[in-house]
Amino acid sequence: MSHRPEREATDVSRSCAERSSLGKLAGVTQQQIAKLEDPDENPTLQTIEKVARALGLSVNIELAADPVSMMSV
Repeated sequence: MSHRPEREATDVSRSCAERSSLGKLAGVTQQQIAKLEDPDENPTLQTIEKVARALGLSVNIELAADPVSMMSV
């Protein structure tokens, strides 16, 4: 597979445009959308909820006992 910088530039450009569009729809910045895609970032619940609503989704949080920590009791 050959390295194609022009294709990568197009992909990056498209990705930025998609982030921008989703950000506008959700009422958040393009940077906040990018943070959602970065596993090292910690977006706020408010940002997650705004983006979920823009995508026609909802956020559900479930608290449950951790089976591993329950074994040590």
